[in-house]
Amino acid sequence: MTYTSDLSLCLRARMWTFDDASRKAVAIQTQEMARTLYALGWHPTGLPAKIVVDEAKLAPREDWLAHFLGRTRHELHVRWPDQSMFMVEPGVRDVVLHNHRATYSPRGLVDGIAKTPFTFATFHEMGFRKYPELPEGFSSARGIPGGGGPIGLGLGVKGDGHLVFVSRRWITHGGPWRVLRGAEDTSFLQLYDLGATPEVAWSQAEPGHARLYSRGGGKVGFVWLREDPERLAPKDAKHDRSHRKLWVLAGDRKVGVEEMRDVAEYRFNGTVAPERLFPPTTSTAYVFGSEERAKEHLHELWLRGHEVWFERAGERTRVDEAHDPAPPAPPAWVAEADAREAHAPARLPTDRPKSASPPPPAEASDAASEGESEADEADDGEITGDLRLR
Repeated sequence: MTYTSDLSLCLRARMWTFDDASRKAVAIQTQEMARTLYALGWHPTGLPAKIVVDEAKLAPREDWLAHFLGRTRHELHVRWPDQSMFMVEPGVRDVVLHNHRATYSPRGLVDGIAKTPFTFATFHEMGFRKYPELPEGFSSARGIPGGGGPIGLGLGVKGDGHLVFVSRRWITHGGPWRVLRGAEDTSFLQLYDLGATPEVAWSQAEPGHARLYSRGGGKVGFVWLREDPERLAPKDAKHDRSHRKLWVLAGDRKVGVEEMRDVAEYRFNGTVAPERLFPPTTSTAYVFGSEERAKEHLHELWLRGHEVWFERAGERTRVDEAHDPAPPAPPAWVAEADAREAHAPARLPTDRPKSASPPPPAEASDAASEGESEADEADDGEITGDLRLR
């Protein structure tokens, strides 16, 4: 099953960098993401209408990526007459693509992004280009912490990009979404059926958004960078530096999910940040005053990657190691989509043969060549896409 409509996504490189070497590596990663997308053939075809490199308008040319990418400091922005767009922002670590005429399948999307060296991917609302208005929920949707555009159809993570979730268990057990796996440790969370109308799509996606963000605005499924470990750790927490572990001595008190997320965020920062910025922490554990109280909290703590213990007569016993629940039943639309796409070949987002290899990088320079002429103003006419199932 393939879908012909708009393709809109943002690939983002790793966001946690703490020195010049890691920032340079991320800039290279961003350029490689752009070259791989180009090699896959996801970009719009034809002569661009407008090319802007670091705020300078330059003459359109067919070899725009090979010619301009290596000399781009801040932004390469390429636009076509139908308002399709390809943008590379090395400083922001983003590659943004809007292709208003693409054919693809969900499985093809996953297989494609798995070939790129991305860390995070957000797919905006897709399949609705023929509709003049969309439900308000899509326009107010948020993205992965740190940027990358709003989440519409879904989001992808690769490798240590999984660290932005409270735990990897959140992907399989945390919400009502469809999970597709790809090569190179790639996970994709699809929030609605590509064959749905906008209203139905939002009704399918809204429960997933609610599990990524609490209704009060606090991020429930995500964690992010912080500089204040003392605000994330509960008052009864003790850090064991020798074992890189945070112990929360909860006793008999009731632990809320917001605290559970904060402690997961403590672990995330202790994992990715250098020791000079955050206490090194690779595991977190809650200790309760009784087995009964520990088991009351077991599933929610397990879901967020925390160990669960109880203490009796000075001896601690761990209770989470045997906890292995089956994932919750997916929404009905997931089973329908699985059945519909079960025997269809994966279709990457292109209706033409992909490039044999990515264009070679141009020699870097401080700015784009000054001798290039400004592009003529292009017709801003828009091609109205339609969603077709076939």
